[in-house]
Amino acid sequence: MRDFRAIDLSPLERLSRNITIRLLYTNPVDGRSWQTEVPRRRIKIWTQDSDVMETWNDPDIYLEDRSLQQQERWIEWTAENVNYNVRARRVD
Repeated sequence: MRDFRAIDLSPLERLSRNITIRLLYTNPVDGRSWQTEVPRRRIKIWTQDSDVMETWNDPDIYLEDRSLQQQERWIEWTAENVNYNVRARRVD
């Protein structure tokens, strides 16, 4: 068992009032621990499970023969699964 309370995010909290840590490719237990046990006041933590993240490379979502500007499905998938706002939650 890892001690998530030992993770120190205080240097990041001094940088800005609006920082989000996006932890990708995690498992549900570790993701929940990051969200509920890591001490913080202003930092937002958002996690995404590894099984969801593996789908970005699906041939129906990411088309290797197209430029990034032509990747409409991949951009939509990213907006739905990676880029969204989370609320700050104080954990002491």
